[in-house]
Amino acid sequence: MARAYAPITKKQDAILFCVLFFCGILDNDNVKQSEEIFNELGLNMSTALTVFLRQTVRSRGIPFEMRLNIPNEETLAAIQDVNMERNMSRQFHSVKELMEDLDADD
Repeated sequence: MARAYAPITKKQDAILFCVLFFCGILDNDNVKQSEEIFNELGLNMSTALTVFLRQTVRSRGIPFEMRLNIPNEETLAAIQDVNMERNMSRQFHSVKELMEDLDADD
């Protein structure tokens, strides 16, 4: 028979967080960086941990990745080139013109 657990309260979350933090399991830099990411995703620490724990139970393992979609330097440079119309091999004025160029035998 499955054991029933009492729901974790925000007070229990805070106590667990303090224990983990002060025992050195969590370090301040990781906590700050995580909080910044969670905030950008619209979550606070408690909600993010609750989501993670619920999804872990449902999937019976590490359930997902939550990331900010930040392009790497090469992609950012390419985006800037397009926006500034730099380093372009050729400009096309219509989709038809582009397709004709793509289909052309070089």
